[in-house]
Amino acid sequence: MGVGLKLFILFFFMSPLETEACVYQLKELREQYRGEGVGDSPILEYSTLYLDREQRQKYRVQIQKGRLLIGANHFVHTLEGGLPVRAKFYMDEVGDLFILEPEIKRALQFIYPGLGIHHSTLSGGGPVAAVGDVVVQDGIVLEISDESSHYRAEKPEDYGSYSILLIQMAERLHFLGADLSLAKFHFHLSGPSHELGLRLNPIGIAEHQISAGRKSPKIHPQFSSDYYLP
Repeated sequence: MGVGLKLFILFFFMSPLETEACVYQLKELREQYRGEGVGDSPILEYSTLYLDREQRQKYRVQIQKGRLLIGANHFVHTLEGGLPVRAKFYMDEVGDLFILEPEIKRALQFIYPGLGIHHSTLSGGGPVAAVGDVVVQDGIVLEISDESSHYRAEKPEDYGSYSILLIQMAERLHFLGADLSLAKFHFHLSGPSHELGLRLNPIGIAEHQISAGRKSPKIHPQFSSDYYLP
C-alpha cells in the first residue's frame, strides 16, 4: 500500500479534532458588546471584566477518566443544594476549554465589584470556537447549551453557522475522553431552547437532529442530519 493511500485512509477515519491542523469555525463578539471591557458598550451601563490568557489558565479544564477536572484534583461541580446551576464555558481557537463555576463567578464579583461577568469574561472579548452554559456533577457533564447573548447569531439565517459551536464543543469533549453518556445538548434558536439529539459515530463526528421534529439548519457537510432521536 502506497504512502499516499495510507495517509488518505488515516485522515479519512480520524475525527477533524484529531489533526493538529484542525481549524475551528469561530464566532466574533456581537457588535453591540464591543468596547464593554472599557465601559464603552452602547447597551451596557457598566464595564465587563476581561480575563487575559494567563488569568484564565486557572479555569482551564482537563479530562481525567471521563470527568472534567480543573487544577490537580478539583472535579467540576455546578450543582448547589442538589439543584443544577449553569456555569459559563468557553473554548478557544485551539480547543482549550475553560469553565467558570458558580462559586468562582461569585468570587470574581466580590473581587471586582461593579464589573459584569459574562462569557466574554473568559474569552477576553475575542472570537470563540464554542461558548455557552454547562451543568456538571462531580466532573460528569449533564447539560450543555450554546446560549450566550454576547455571541448569539445576528440573523435567523446565521443560526446554522452558530449551531456548529455546540457541535465543536461536543466533538472536542469526545476527543478528549469526556463521558457524555448523560449529556443533553440544547441549541438555542430564537427563544426557548431546542434539545439537539447528538451522537458521535465511531470516528467522532456528530450526527444530530433537533428534537422538535424538524431538521436542524444547515450546519456542516461533514455532519449527518439523518439521525433521529428514539
